[in-house]
Amino acid sequence: MKKVKKLLVKFAKKFGYDVVKIKPQKKLNDGYASPYESSLLTLLSNNNELNIVVVGANDGLVGDPVYHFANMFPKRTQLLLVEPQQELIPFLKENYSFHPSYKVYKGAVGPEKELKLYSVDKSAWNYVAKIREKDWPEHRASTGRTSPDKQVLKRWLEKIVNDDRDVDGMISEDVVPCMKLAEVLDETDFPRNIDVLQVDTEGFDDQVIYNSDIDELKPNLIFFEISLLSEQKLESIQTYLEDRGYFVANLGVDALAIKNA
Repeated sequence: MKKVKKLLVKFAKKFGYDVVKIKPQKKLNDGYASPYESSLLTLLSNNNELNIVVVGANDGLVGDPVYHFANMFPKRTQLLLVEPQQELIPFLKENYSFHPSYKVYKGAVGPEKELKLYSVDKSAWNYVAKIREKDWPEHRASTGRTSPDKQVLKRWLEKIVNDDRDVDGMISEDVVPCMKLAEVLDETDFPRNIDVLQVDTEGFDDQVIYNSDIDELKPNLIFFEISLLSEQKLESIQTYLEDRGYFVANLGVDALAIKNA
């Protein structure tokens, strides 16, 4: 945690701010500000507007810190929400209907033109929702583990299924359009000067970053999930980002990469 605090201090000073100890402030999501949320606020304080790309947006609401940030600053954020699950697009658009400037790309970010995606079959949504998170909507409880890696989803289902039903029969396979991030920006006419890249793709996060044209786009912040990456993959993506001038802080489930000045 000390290393993360030093990271935030360094990030604030990058934009000419001094850091002093004050009483804890309420965070965007009814608690205290996380390192990621603090970094978003610091970045916004030095910019009139932030261009934010979310890859793996799901329904855009549950468990997504960008939603609360955008809700507080709708006129100072432009959003590109990338989500390959067709069933979730209506929920995503509904949840962001408050926002004046957001775009949705129905597809994935990766190295190929198409990506195979494994998800809980819609016929099993209700079953999974009941044993997963009762306070979550049925669609969110069942789609949060959708992954290009079938084994990620299968291991998760085997862990939560509490009867003798066939786990393989609960998994559906889809092929979705896929592009590198720069191509998605061109496709959606979204600005290339990205400030923030957030990735949550269930074990595919490193591949998304590798195919996000980091050398060209140079986002100030990259927030991504690491809990499903192997030790080797985690080490490789950290080295990749550090070689490009990022300081990477391991936050447990996630990591936060901040571009050095």
